[in-house]
Amino acid sequence: MKKHIKICLIFGSAFILANFGSQESTIESNKKFKINFYGTIEPRNGNSFDVSNLAIGNAYKQIPFYEKPEKGETTSQRALLSDPRDRKKSIVTLIDLAEIQSITVPEPTVLWVYQKDKGYRAEEYVEVIIHTDGEARHYLKDLDRGEISCEETSASGPLEKKIPFTAIKTLTIKGFKHRDEVDKDHPCVKRCIKECETHKQ
Repeated sequence: MKKHIKICLIFGSAFILANFGSQESTIESNKKFKINFYGTIEPRNGNSFDVSNLAIGNAYKQIPFYEKPEKGETTSQRALLSDPRDRKKSIVTLIDLAEIQSITVPEPTVLWVYQKDKGYRAEEYVEVIIHTDGEARHYLKDLDRGEISCEETSASGPLEKKIPFTAIKTLTIKGFKHRDEVDKDHPCVKRCIKECETHKQ
């Protein structure tokens, strides 16, 4: 029996790798990273759901977060006097997903806006709080390059999603695993095991 299940796991993992890929993600593609981060997302509206293959701005390490000004306008759009991306004037902190326990968005409807000059497109940011071991730090995250990419876990298979930070309350990262590890809880692997057990009977 154990031999049959082992064979099923091998075929199941091969099926997953064949369908979902094992290459690193790039800006130009949605190929999966070799390391699979998973957790939960609590949206602004609706119930929390499990996710896997997490990335922020198509990256899982060295993700840029920008210094949050101490003061800003009290309107729905807070004006930034300098460009947060300007590394000659602003502090940029690079953080890996492996260092993060959760990210909360305290004011998803409040945008921080930097307008370089007339004729240039305004750059929009949202405040995020990054929780690590016993510490919480406030940053700004750019909306145009800081989208969350993930797959929602469902019984019928993973659902690919692109989620802006303005649409969530909390992103919780529960852990990670290498893609060549077999996920026994994956719907495809469960289906293969069940078929093998049925066939053996």
